[in-house]
Amino acid sequence: MSGMLAKSQVPVANRSQLPADVQAGIVVLKNMIRSGRGETFNNRKDVKNSTGQPLPKLDQGCVYIEGDVGRGRVDRGKRRLVAEIVESTRQIREIYFSDEHYLKGSFVRVV
Repeated sequence: MSGMLAKSQVPVANRSQLPADVQAGIVVLKNMIRSGRGETFNNRKDVKNSTGQPLPKLDQGCVYIEGDVGRGRVDRGKRRLVAEIVESTRQIREIYFSDEHYLKGSFVRVV
């Protein structure tokens, strides 16, 4: 066992059941990605708390792009949306949401 989280281990949430601001944030994130913008999410493990990476290992040729929902911190939102995209085509493969910033185990896969 590598200790890496598998996609099948990430809980699933139906998009229609997410709060309205998260649903709006998904639209903003998708538009950002389509226009070629977006900040890369590095999926680093939390060394301070000895936890692993919050999201599954990426497939070859893919990257994570992140977006904020609301404002919970001085410069960024507390809640996070992260999209797994194919880097060459910008095709979105998965969208993940966390109500707890980057905390491992807090992300859900949006369907």
